[in-house]
Amino acid sequence: MDKVILSKTQLKELRDFIDSRGFHDPIVIMEILDHFACKVEEKMTDNPNLPFTDAMYEAHADFGRMGFWYIAAKAEKEQMYHGSKTFARHFKKLVFNPLNVVLMILAGLLFFNLYVQIQPLEWGILEGADFMKWAYLLVYVIAFIVIFRRIPKVYKQNHMYSGTSNYLLNNKYSWAFYWMVMILPGRPGTASVTGFGIFAAVVLVFLCVHSIAYYRTVNSMINHYNTVQEAFAGLSEQ
Repeated sequence: MDKVILSKTQLKELRDFIDSRGFHDPIVIMEILDHFACKVEEKMTDNPNLPFTDAMYEAHADFGRMGFWYIAAKAEKEQMYHGSKTFARHFKKLVFNPLNVVLMILAGLLFFNLYVQIQPLEWGILEGADFMKWAYLLVYVIAFIVIFRRIPKVYKQNHMYSGTSNYLLNNKYSWAFYWMVMILPGRPGTASVTGFGIFAAVVLVFLCVHSIAYYRTVNSMINHYNTVQEAFAGLSEQ
């Protein structure tokens, strides 16, 4: 018995059926469609006389009370995992690149020297180390704005964005470092300038590298989404 292969028109009908069940994100729909189409093809292969519409409803019933929600939840977890792996890949590329290592060392020395120079100073209510805290926050905010603006509005409303998470939530380690930076001493003689200077330099370099890696991750996720979107839109083409 030859295996039934659904036509493009039938796949479009399945896609519309999935959409009618409350799933509108292309990534989720395409993931559900992959499983749904296989079940429908199995039904029609086992029973050649079974109409396509009946096979569709029977296949949907086979997913149980939760329907497509289990597949949708799994797709979201896979997207989050994909985002984490993509970020790790970009982060490692930056950290283990010889040229980048040199640039990070130079940046670290610059940050260290700035901290050592301004730490003893006082400008009214502002102490020297306060400027390092504001410098860290400034870099953080700039990175957030650049990355957030890179994500088109359509992506912020769909699964790709929730799977990648927004920059503030997914940048939890940088937030933790920021609160650590807040304890940097600001008055002369409160602690070892060298130790805190090294710490300030390390966290600022980390934030810069982290932000660049995350920016590249967002670009990769957008490209991935565009690929899925093209396949999704292709079902509508006659």
